[in-house]
Amino acid sequence: MASPLESLDPDLQCSICLDFYFEPLTLKCGHTFCRACLLQSTKLAPDGRSCPQCRALIAIADPLTHPADAVITASVAKAVPAAMIEQR
Repeated sequence: MASPLESLDPDLQCSICLDFYFEPLTLKCGHTFCRACLLQSTKLAPDGRSCPQCRALIAIADPLTHPADAVITASVAKAVPAAMIEQR
């Protein structure tokens, strides 16, 4: 039996963890990441304030408290079973 994530739209997948977005944050450069992925990648980056994908400056003051992207969150909720979202 195929996993529901095998047919998941690539636009709903984080390029860091390769899983569906969880608490997605979209940066001004247009790239989106899971909140935890963005926090971890910026923590490990030398300057700590650039997009992990294109290195553009991150304009979000505090990724920890910044609101998640509601449109992407709703799209993930439609495409991924609720049990999988809860588990994550």
